[in-house]
Amino acid sequence: MPLTRTLFLPLRIISLFTLFFFAAGHIQAQQLAGDWEGKIGPYTSIIHMKWDSAQKRYTGTLDSPDQGGYGLPITDIILKQDSIVINADLIKGIALGVVTDQEKITGTWRQPSFNMDVTLNKTSGKTYRAYRPQHPLPPFPYRSQEVSYFSEDKQVRFGGTLTLPAQGNAFPAVILISGSGPQDRDGRIFDHKPFLVIADHLTRHGIAVLRVDDRGVRATKGDFANATSANFVKDVLAGVTYLKTRKEINPLKIGLIGHSEGGSIAPMVAAGNKEIAFIVLLAAPGITGKEILLTQNKAMFLSAGSDSLSVAVYMKLFERILDDCLQQSDSATASNITKQHLLEWQQSAPPEVVKQLGMQDAKAANTITAGLVKSFRQPWMQYFLTHDPAPPLTKVQCPVLAINGSKDLQVMAGPNLAAIKQALQQGGNKHFETMEMKGLNHLFQTANTGNLREYSTITETFSPQVLDIMTTWILKAVSH
Repeated sequence: MPLTRTLFLPLRIISLFTLFFFAAGHIQAQQLAGDWEGKIGPYTSIIHMKWDSAQKRYTGTLDSPDQGGYGLPITDIILKQDSIVINADLIKGIALGVVTDQEKITGTWRQPSFNMDVTLNKTSGKTYRAYRPQHPLPPFPYRSQEVSYFSEDKQVRFGGTLTLPAQGNAFPAVILISGSGPQDRDGRIFDHKPFLVIADHLTRHGIAVLRVDDRGVRATKGDFANATSANFVKDVLAGVTYLKTRKEINPLKIGLIGHSEGGSIAPMVAAGNKEIAFIVLLAAPGITGKEILLTQNKAMFLSAGSDSLSVAVYMKLFERILDDCLQQSDSATASNITKQHLLEWQQSAPPEVVKQLGMQDAKAANTITAGLVKSFRQPWMQYFLTHDPAPPLTKVQCPVLAINGSKDLQVMAGPNLAAIKQALQQGGNKHFETMEMKGLNHLFQTANTGNLREYSTITETFSPQVLDIMTTWILKAVSH
């Protein structure tokens, strides 16, 4: 079940538009209070409903444990006669229908390309934790400290964890940089904690690691919604400044590890910056955000089983909307032009494809495209779509290790590694390696297909082979 933006982005798991429809019976106020659990496709989902007696209305939250999503806000829960409406704006989700009895809700879940029967059963509010054998458990053979520091302008207070080898000083250190979307210091996704696993492995081998909550997450303050990659560059630099104050850290051996969008931010920090000793790029973009979005959407739909004709027809509309949002100076104009292009597309596209995509209904189609326009016009997205990673990469002179997985459908290895290599060569960098790791997905899990549906079902959090490669490479890079 998709949790965030209305399109696929690096790292974040997203869908175009989500509708829930449930069917049947008669209920009264307060009877639905409690926890409701069911499967949305392969994902366990839990809706927590509470009755607010003062306001005479329901409130609630949504959990998707398989995707690592907990406490997602529900905007409205409306009970009217024998029907219920559940609206979750954050994930563009709407549940419509009625309850068969006080213990069960049945109905259908719809997306543009398919429908799915759904049953929610009232439960006792169980706590789910997926099996994640790589997650380290205390006691640790190293020091782990909660730390805090401020941005240069004192507007953002960061909270994170610094892990240090058990004894000694002047250690090499790395800062972990997360991919797109607000993430905590462990990089938690689908109940995996890849940054925790990476930090544990590196620190056991003599490398200090700083991992930090993103803006607006857990112990870090600040505004994430209106921030762009340019802001996140400043956040990383604040971390570098902090590490230089620690006597345990060698200030000449501070490097960066960036995943996905973080792999685009790391070169921006390191470009012309002699304070950065090395960078490791994991599933990093080498091409523009627009190119990534187009290639990943096409790959995702094909991997999900959509036929090539439907994908080609839809991608024509998708790119047209994307261009409309980039070319227009304001959202209102972009929205009006998008509606015009949607109508033209509906009239020219094969009717059977339009129907298969669920775009034949004018209201539904406009809702889908409106969601895309809203997402494409956000500050972060505008920056992402137009940012070219090549110019910063040409200015990076420190050692660089770039690794992508062969089954990564979000930031595909071939075009991105080739572009990274070309930019580094153009800039005259003599100390870099690019590697395509067979069988690994975007999260660096050993995967069958690389499809997003596998992320939560794979027990491996992060490839042990890549952990060893990074560790060996970093220790070699800082030994000179």
